[in-house]
Amino acid sequence: MALNLDIDIELLTKYAYLFDLNGINSSENEGENQDAAQGAGSTKFYKQNGYNKSNLVKDLNLNDPKVRYSLIRMLRNYDITKLLYKMEKKDLLRAMKFFTHDKLVSLLSTLPEETLSTMLQQMFSPKELMSLLPKKTVDKYLQSNKISKKYILEFMQKEMKPEELREMLSYATGTPVDTMDKDKLVGTFAALKPEIFKESLTYMSYKSTKEMGAFILERQPETLQEIPSNKMAACLDKSMKSEIIDGMSSLEPDVLCKLAENLPPELLEQVVTMLDPEVFAEYLLENSTDVLDQLV
Repeated sequence: MALNLDIDIELLTKYAYLFDLNGINSSENEGENQDAAQGAGSTKFYKQNGYNKSNLVKDLNLNDPKVRYSLIRMLRNYDITKLLYKMEKKDLLRAMKFFTHDKLVSLLSTLPEETLSTMLQQMFSPKELMSLLPKKTVDKYLQSNKISKKYILEFMQKEMKPEELREMLSYATGTPVDTMDKDKLVGTFAALKPEIFKESLTYMSYKSTKEMGAFILERQPETLQEIPSNKMAACLDKSMKSEIIDGMSSLEPDVLCKLAENLPPELLEQVVTMLDPEVFAEYLLENSTDVLDQLV
């Protein structure tokens, strides 16, 4: 089986038994299948009156993951994908373990900004997020029109030293402001034209930039999504894979399914093997009777 290097090879050893198909269709199981078919006469065993998913689980021994796996390998790719969307969230999160750390970060960087920002804010505090983002990214974040100017001015008034404010204002306007006190400095910033005001923020120190970003994010958490997802994902670079997967518990199952679709077909078959036996049986009865026909 050829696997992409984005896959966690070590994890595969835990599931290696699934590739051993010898004895999956034991004589006991085959006998049960034959009895069911013979009892139905000319009618397919799964078309018997009253036959349901519970019967199929029992007759085919679908509680055995090796049996489920052998049947899943008989399905079309389309069916396997459909089954993926019927899995429980906890199992979808387990499926994420198949990806390497770097591949997970790469996949998450493709999520919509709103989705990824929600996940990150459940994993990190505003201060932690800003400490993990590059200064250039925070600089650009502070330029967003979605950020309330009043919070920027409030931060300047409460947290910044007059010396730094004077320097920022001088760089932005090209005019020395050595004699202004803090109140007048903040008032002058408030009166600047929007483009000059935004430019002045790029002259802040590294420390003030990060602290202002955290200050605003605490008051306007929705503004994190103003940062592109591929930039936000940088916050995950130093996180352990287990921490990232824990954070992914905030994602909707459909989002997890979409991510899992990036697994190679061979691994996707193993992931779907974790499906609840009765859910799998119901799908076979409703959508894949051609597979059942091959068993009799």
